[in-house]
Amino acid sequence: MEKNTIKQYFRRGSRPTQEHFYSLIDACYNQNYSVYVSGYGIKTGTGDHSLVKTISMEAGKTFLTPWFKRINIPHTRTYHYCVPCCNLGPELRIHRIHMELQLPQSNTYEVNDKKSTVKINQTVTLDSIVFHNGTEAFLTLSGADIPEGPHKEFTADALMDQWKGINVDITVGYDIKSNIAVSDQFDITERNADELLHVFGGMGCEFKAAVS
Repeated sequence: MEKNTIKQYFRRGSRPTQEHFYSLIDACYNQNYSVYVSGYGIKTGTGDHSLVKTISMEAGKTFLTPWFKRINIPHTRTYHYCVPCCNLGPELRIHRIHMELQLPQSNTYEVNDKKSTVKINQTVTLDSIVFHNGTEAFLTLSGADIPEGPHKEFTADALMDQWKGINVDITVGYDIKSNIAVSDQFDITERNADELLHVFGGMGCEFKAAVS
């Protein structure tokens, strides 16, 4: 019900009825709701998934370069967002999710390893994005299901008995190969960090009334 109509029920001297109070309560619990976190909220995983060469934060974004103990073997990294939305009940349905994410390009380039010039063939893939309410997954996307470009939008349309907080797992695959053997001290991120730069921007969730 429209807000100004509800206000009329509670003007000075009015005598609101039970139905009027019901309308007020329904309006309180059925409003649309949005929650947002900046790119400063990104977290790395544990173990080898947490290996980071550089990390900095500026203008609401996190700039991150991963570090690899070795190249010429496939790697994965998992990055996390956590969006607080506790105390939202079943009256709200998550409708849409926005995310800003820029990953390194798949590319071929040359770097120096001591006296040798090494040709690098780099393939980076966004393997999956999984959205959880607490620990319960409600939306899983992989491969072609994930929109291209840095500004991603997902339609979730999920309803939960209780919203406990949105947790997001972003899994990225790396296949970085050299054309010749490299030394034990070779560090791809030391020699060409720009080629592996990640930019994590903000993420937002839109909730809508489950019952209009």
